[in-house]
Amino acid sequence: MLGQWIWRHDTETGATKVVADGFAKPNGLAFSPDESTLYVSDTGCITGDGIDSTAPRSIYAYDVVGSGLRNRRLLYVTPSGIPNGIKTDKKGRIYAGCGDGVHVLSPEGELLGRILTSLNIGTGMVDHTGGVTNLCFGSGSHAGTLFMLAEDAIFSVQLNL
Repeated sequence: MLGQWIWRHDTETGATKVVADGFAKPNGLAFSPDESTLYVSDTGCITGDGIDSTAPRSIYAYDVVGSGLRNRRLLYVTPSGIPNGIKTDKKGRIYAGCGDGVHVLSPEGELLGRILTSLNIGTGMVDHTGGVTNLCFGSGSHAGTLFMLAEDAIFSVQLNL
């Protein structure tokens, strides 16, 4: 492994270069709708031995300037699990799969709300206690649906986008 970096590949020139570093484990990437900001999740708190509570479980934001990234800033630190998969909607809100579901953030990193998926209602029909590892928005007639993938379940919710 070369390093815990973010790379950019230029399909026109064939050049590949590091555009961001300083991560423990960069994981999720998502652009703002206008592609002027790149969001990167760092899941460094997950180790082979479990969780290192002192390591990153964060989302960073960068300004996209030409073919590079500038102005790294810490946007959010999740209190529950890691910000694994991240996506943005057409209004620029950030959706991060976390230990208790999906955390919804403003483009400035303010927590707007949570879509909780940690359920254990004891009926045998739903017995899910884990978080969301990845997510995506539907398309076409399902464009307002957020699909959430957990370790042992798939959830969906219709959003008012």
